[in-house]
Amino acid sequence: MQCTSNTSEPVYLSVIGILTLISLALMVAAPCLAGASAPESPQVTQDARQLVPGVPIAGDLRPGEKHSFRITLASGEALHLRIDACATLATLEVFDPDYHRLFATAPGAVGSKRIFVLAEKAGEYRLEISAFKGEDTPTGRYEVKVVAIEAATAEDRSRVAAQELEAEAARLYEQHTPESLGEAVGKDQDALKLWESLSDPEGQGETLAHMGNLYYYLGEKRKGLDSLKQAAAQFVSA
Repeated sequence: MQCTSNTSEPVYLSVIGILTLISLALMVAAPCLAGASAPESPQVTQDARQLVPGVPIAGDLRPGEKHSFRITLASGEALHLRIDACATLATLEVFDPDYHRLFATAPGAVGSKRIFVLAEKAGEYRLEISAFKGEDTPTGRYEVKVVAIEAATAEDRSRVAAQELEAEAARLYEQHTPESLGEAVGKDQDALKLWESLSDPEGQGETLAHMGNLYYYLGEKRKGLDSLKQAAAQFVSA
């Protein structure tokens, strides 16, 4: 998926530029995001759409809308999803067949996000994308695709564990206290070890970028800059 400018010409940013913009945006917006919450009772604008491997689904997400997607998994299968979005402020949530939430992102900007799911039971799993509701919230554009469905391995379980650690770090970040930020760094460090064991540069890059912002708010700007530089190197090699 390619974001475009108002002139419909492709917008290209270097990895360093992207990380810098993300970092600056988080530094400015974090005090607001720390108190933000997911939109209340967003409007479902369509029935849940069926996700099929190899068939991306694209759509526009307007303020206050919620879009749902479904996919049937057998017990013991691992699902790998990717969401690519432009100008989208939302939360992402995944639910099991009993509608128990398995995964959720903190409210914020959605760029390129991988989601890993382990099916502990057979049935229909759901992905929900819920947009913020506000006068200044832009209409976002997104694409969802199934990257893979396969029998779960030890590596898949490590990916889910790293994802859960990152989500917990994000929740701690929202509290925005010195104690919670310090705990968040610890969660990200544990996640980073898992991504390193998997030789996954994208996972390492995302975690290091988040750690960079955590260090910034802890007043450890040198560590923050070093983490962002390491993140850029990982994204380049991904």
